[in-house]
Amino acid sequence: MNFSTKTKNEITKRDYKDCCRLSLLAALIRTNGNLLSHNGVYGFSISCDNNIVKFVCKLIKNAYGETPEVFEIGNSKNRSICQMISSQSHKLMVDCKILEEREEGVFIKFSPDSVLEQSQCCKIAFVCGAFLGAGSVTVPKINTKSSTNYHLEFDISNPGIKDVIISIFVELGFMPKVIMRNNSHVIYFNNAENVNDIITLFGATKSSLELTDIIVYKELKNNLNEILIDEYQDT
Repeated sequence: MNFSTKTKNEITKRDYKDCCRLSLLAALIRTNGNLLSHNGVYGFSISCDNNIVKFVCKLIKNAYGETPEVFEIGNSKNRSICQMISSQSHKLMVDCKILEEREEGVFIKFSPDSVLEQSQCCKIAFVCGAFLGAGSVTVPKINTKSSTNYHLEFDISNPGIKDVIISIFVELGFMPKVIMRNNSHVIYFNNAENVNDIITLFGATKSSLELTDIIVYKELKNNLNEILIDEYQDT
């Protein structure tokens, strides 16, 4: 199991307040979901790792009393599709501020601006959901020669969601970098301390401790190499 999967699994094992569950689901659906509709009723489908799909089904079952359908993806053993289209999924989409009901009809809200009006715990839950839906993290391995560096990113296609994620991180004291990749906005961090602090923010304690061990080991190894080089040059 890679480090990114470990981190995501930890996020799915956390307990969240009711308001935070909605923020997390809203971000996950916005970053990974497809909008479904039938006879004026709206729903969604997402394609994720099995553990994330189980987590989503559990959250929705507890909050709305209905479990989404789950489908296998071809021969994939690790990923599946979670799908729901019913009166309850319609309510979920409205509660998540993805849909807005007005007298003249139902409208899709393409930008999650309402997140910025929420409490800090909901904002953190939102970036957790965005990470589950469109994020990844890679770190070097101990005792292994590798070109892998510390890197955490969100691959976001919607500019409005990108702006909200950046605003949340800035408010929390982080300065993310942004590049374009295949018509998507990639929000990323490549500093070891920032990556570790964000994983801690996500509540992924075990992953954070593992990363701390890697950072300390790499620093000690680099310091030792510098000492040996200096001693060799002095001889």
